Amino acid sequence: MELQREIWRAYIDSALSESEGHGGIALNLCSKGIDGEILMKIVEALPAGAEIDWLWLDNDEFEGNDCHALQTLLAHCLVSHLSLNGTTIGAAGAHFIAEALHANPPLRLLHLSSAELDDGVMLLAAALTVNTNLVSLRLSGNGIRREGACALAAALHINHTLQDLDLSSNAIGAGGAEALAAMLFVNSTLTSLNLYDCALGNQGLLSIAAVLSRTSYLKTLSVGGNGSSYETDMTVARAAIECRSLLSITGLRLPEDDALHLSNTLATRAARSRTG
Repeated sequence: MELQREIWRAYIDSALSESEGHGGIALNLCSKGIDGEILMKIVEALPAGAEIDWLWLDNDEFEGNDCHALQTLLAHCLVSHLSLNGTTIGAAGAHFIAEALHANPPLRLLHLSSAELDDGVMLLAAALTVNTNLVSLRLSGNGIRREGACALAAALHINHTLQDLDLSSNAIGAGGAEALAAMLFVNSTLTSLNLYDCALGNQGLLSIAAVLSRTSYLKTLSVGGNGSSYETDMTVARAAIECRSLLSITGLRLPEDDALHLSNTLATRAARSRTG
């Protein structure tokens, strides 16, 4: 165990040396068999208050209780970007991450795609009501249903920091879409929303379309793979043109002329936004 600790200390020392004069360090620990015990050794090797720009733990052997070590790391160091895609932290892990978010660490970006969160998203939603630093949350493929989407939407009635939310490949359904649409009407900070493959159907997409013309902040929207009709996609396209803030929308099936008109409209709008 002491040998392992020294090995990780040497790794951290090397990372710190490489980052000297360049701000925070980047630790790419993807697919290295990292679990909670090993992460604690890494925490011990890091100086208190160490600045970590990026920490990748994708596809590692993280399970729910291992996230206690992660909570310790977020309290011990200044982590800006954290990725746990493809792990099995589940709802138990979401508990520890939510506790860390309640403490308002300087974490700006959190990637938790395909992490088996399920109902654990409710804990993350509660944390968003008090967290004022996180700007990007990626939750693709986590078995999130209508209740989870509604909890996130309710949190974003309160949260005025999050700018990017990815809920793709979660069966939130029309009910989840309706809650998110109501949130978009009052939220003034969320600029990017990914609802690809969310089982929205016609009803869910029409709920989003109804609010698009009344929001002035959303810039990027993905709505493909939701089993909508051509008529519904045309309605969404018309709403996208009316939404003066929207710069990009993907996933609509449109006739060639209508697709070109939408693309040109958004491209012109994006060019104007770049020039002020």
